[in-house]
Amino acid sequence: MRTIKCLECGKEFEDYRTKRKYCSRRCRLDNKYKRIKGE
Repeated sequence: MRTIKCLECGKEFEDYRTKRKYCSRRCRLDNKYKRIKGE
């Protein structure tokens, strides 16, 4: 288990796979939409 910090909300979560960057699907989608809008 690794502790990973979510790139979107900054919440720390644990996961086996270190490739995960977001604690939830919602955070991942929010981040994707922000990049599309160019914020």
